[in-house]
Amino acid sequence: MLELAAVCLLAVTQAMSGEAIAEKIANRIADDERTGQITFTLRDSKGRERERTARLAVRETDEVSRMLLLFDRPANIRDTAFLSFDYVAPEAADETWLFLPSTERVRRIPSTDRSGRFMATELTYGDVKDDFKFGLADYDFEAGGEKNGRLVLIGTSKSPQVARETGYGGFRAEIDPETWFPMLIDFADPEGEPLKTIEVNEVQRVGDSWTAKSFEVVNHKTGRSTSVRVDDSRVARGLSATLFDARDLDRAGSQLP
Repeated sequence: MLELAAVCLLAVTQAMSGEAIAEKIANRIADDERTGQITFTLRDSKGRERERTARLAVRETDEVSRMLLLFDRPANIRDTAFLSFDYVAPEAADETWLFLPSTERVRRIPSTDRSGRFMATELTYGDVKDDFKFGLADYDFEAGGEKNGRLVLIGTSKSPQVARETGYGGFRAEIDPETWFPMLIDFADPEGEPLKTIEVNEVQRVGDSWTAKSFEVVNHKTGRSTSVRVDDSRVARGLSATLFDARDLDRAGSQLP
């Protein structure tokens, strides 16, 4: 019965336009506060590894998703904090900040820097902020049919400027129609050449929100990769409002459990 239900769901969703699929992804249910622990395993082109760990706090509403990452290890980046406000309305300007203990200053990251590498991983600032959603104002979308029981979504950057800002000329993604979660994303660089692949190994439901529990990012140009694992994810209602205030990022370590 479950297989039949999945087939029926796929048959219905295959008739959707690319724009409608992208909107479903952007509007995934997101109404919980949650926390967790994230481990980033960085590998260079020779397979040498190093780890970074961080605490995570998320507060999502129908209007905006707020995400805080606070790094604990290694010692030289302890208390580094990343905060993003990702607005659902495509006309709203998203906001991102970074606190570096070495400078004791909070730096606002402009949208033109979305393509910058996030904490030496193969993720960009934009990847982290978007949290497996695609900017509706950044891409033209096209439905690409079905593969392995998933919907195929193709995105093309709306302009060369957007491609420079995001670092991506476009993407091809495989979407689970039950969760509206991208399970595989192949990104192209601004010139249209293969750049990197993000593959989700496991998703989990925390409250009403679907999130990635583990995923892999492979850079095809450099040979570097980053594995990401999220542990101890839980609903955590009543998080302090100052956790998500850029002016208090220097004190986030004492407020986040």
